[in-house]
Amino acid sequence: WHTGATDELRVTRALHPGTAKRSPSSAIELIRQHGPTTSAQDLAGKLNAAGLTTGHRRPFDTAAVRWIRHAYHIPAPAPYATGEISVADAAGRLGTSTGVIYDWIKTNSPPAGESATGSASPGPSTSPPSADSASASPGTSTP
Repeated sequence: WHTGATDELRVTRALHPGTAKRSPSSAIELIRQHGPTTSAQDLAGKLNAAGLTTGHRRPFDTAAVRWIRHAYHIPAPAPYATGEISVADAAGRLGTSTGVIYDWIKTNSPPAGESATGSASPGPSTSPPSADSASASPGTSTP
């Protein structure tokens, strides 16, 4: 290098692994267009039907669609229909645990004295017996 003699080498640089494995832009555009109103499962079906694959050359699945939504800040459809709330929200509103809510869902029954909408419904009283009725002999009633 002191004499001014130089050599020039031209090489192609390797692609960054993230860039090399990036999903096709047509897949990203399809997710952008349908993402806010279509579930991840349905989007995966549309992408696969269009013959598109992920950057890893695999068919799309829900995880791949969710990753693209995350990476490109594409919103997902609302998880609940109008008037629906999550189990955590229901537990918070009712002042109970999510386990109790899941039990109610499993048995398909809200607590006694409450309807599914939260309004009072006729039913057996859940209050403890009064002192007068507790002291009465069995089989008799007090006025």
